[in-house]
Amino acid sequence: MRELIKAEQLKLKYTFGGKISLISPCTLLVLAFLLTGGRKEDFSAGAWNWWYALFLSGTLSTACYLSVKKDGRLRYHNMRMFPVLPRKCWMAKIFSCAFGLLFSNAVIYLGILLGGILSGGALPGGALSGGALWGTAVSGFGGLSAAVLLTVGFLWEIPVFLFLSARFGMFLSIFAGVILSVSGIVTVSDTSFWWLYPAAVPVRLMCPVLGIMPNGLPVPAESELLGTDVILPGVLLSLMWFVIFCIVTSLWFGRWEDM
Repeated sequence: MRELIKAEQLKLKYTFGGKISLISPCTLLVLAFLLTGGRKEDFSAGAWNWWYALFLSGTLSTACYLSVKKDGRLRYHNMRMFPVLPRKCWMAKIFSCAFGLLFSNAVIYLGILLGGILSGGALPGGALSGGALWGTAVSGFGGLSAAVLLTVGFLWEIPVFLFLSARFGMFLSIFAGVILSVSGIVTVSDTSFWWLYPAAVPVRLMCPVLGIMPNGLPVPAESELLGTDVILPGVLLSLMWFVIFCIVTSLWFGRWEDM
C-alpha cells in the first residue's frame, strides 16, 4: 500500500493537482489578512471560519478530481497493470488525498499562527474553553485542535468526491463540494440534530474549539454550543462515515466493467 500511495503522489508531483493543497490555504491566508487589515484577532478567527466554511470542501473536491483525471483519460488501463486488486489502488488514491487534506490544514494552522505572531505577538490561550471570538485571537492549541478535527471531519468527503469525479466528471464533483460547504453551515450544525448530517459534524465541532458559530459570529458565553462533549462523538461519527464510504466506493471501483 505504501508504494501505491507513493505512485499516486508521483503522478501529481509536478502538476496543479500536486500543488493545490498548498495554493488553496495560502490564497485563503492572503485574502484573510487583507480583508481583516492584519488585525490579529479578526485574522485568526476569520481565516479559520472561511477555511472550513468556504474553501475546504472546494479544495478537496478539486484535488480529488485532479487525482482521477489522468487515470480516467486512460480508462484506468494504467492502474490495471499493477499486480494488485483494483480496490487497493482506489484506497491508495483515498489515502493520498487524505495526506493532502492533512497538509492543507497544517498550512492553515501554521500560517494563522505565524500571522498572529507577526500582527500582535504570541497568541493567547482560550480555545476549547469558549474564548476564541471575533475580537479575541484563536489560541495556538485551539488552532492545532481545529486542524486535527477538520482533517478527521472531512475525511469522509474524499471517497465521495473521488467517486463523483470518476463516475460523472469534474462538474458534479466540484458542485457537490459547494453544496456540502453551504449545507453544512445552514442546515443542522447549530442544532441538537447536528450528528445526523455528516457535513454538519466538523462545522459543529469548531464551535467549542474556536468559539465561532457556523455563520462566523462569536458563540455567546453561556451557549451550549461551547460544550466539548460533542468532540468525541463527532470524531467517531466522521470516522464511521469515512469507513463506510471507503468500503462502498472501493467495491464499486473493483468492478472494472463499470469504468
